[in-house]
Amino acid sequence: PLVTVCDNEPSGVTPRRLTLGPLLWSLGALGVLVRIGHYLANRSLFWDEAGLVLNLVDHSYAELLTKLDYDQVAPLGFLAMSKSLFALFGTSELGLRILPLTFGVLAVLLFATLARRVLPPIAAALALALFVLSRALVQYASEFKPYSLDVALTIAIVLAAIVGLERHRRGGSLRTFALVSATAGAVIVWFSNAVVFVLAAAGFAYLYELGLRERSCSRAVAVAGVCLVWFVSFMAAYFLYLQDMSGDPYF
Repeated sequence: PLVTVCDNEPSGVTPRRLTLGPLLWSLGALGVLVRIGHYLANRSLFWDEAGLVLNLVDHSYAELLTKLDYDQVAPLGFLAMSKSLFALFGTSELGLRILPLTFGVLAVLLFATLARRVLPPIAAALALALFVLSRALVQYASEFKPYSLDVALTIAIVLAAIVGLERHRRGGSLRTFALVSATAGAVIVWFSNAVVFVLAAAGFAYLYELGLRERSCSRAVAVAGVCLVWFVSFMAAYFLYLQDMSGDPYF
């Protein structure tokens, strides 16, 4: 019953196509349950998590902009959200890890959507099975570190880039695309230190597709403008709080 057959065309015109939609969503549900179960196990904080917690306890919001203690580094957006949750739930392990769990669950849903959109059914099911059962990804969803945000935001960028290109090919507004992309990318770099690399890849892909492949100077300029906004936002984050770690031998 997890395998269904789609036949949207009249019989004899188009071969019937196999889909695994129910199986994909069943795997997604399994991934969510596994992550919630790991979260509810409520293991003790390990030393790296504890170091980050101590920074939230000892520092105000403004002081989180300075170099963190105990060889820690984390994006400012993650720290600000975590400190707000800390004010609500205190230093309980479950309260501190609710943010990584939320993004861990979101990552499963986003990856299921991405796999179904870009892969054949069997390949999508296999990719999703590997994703939901990955030991590292399950651990990130119940670990007080920003890694689950990195995963979820990376998938979100890839999915958004694909959807954006599809809408452009259907005649979507370039101005709307540029405004939304510039704003979203400029905000995201403050919540993940890793997504700048993914944004750079998406920017080059858009520059090739909209500028070089379509031979449109105006579209190439629009994409370059979006990438410039991303770059300026990232450099602001870098000089504000990331550059302090560059001279730390630990990093």
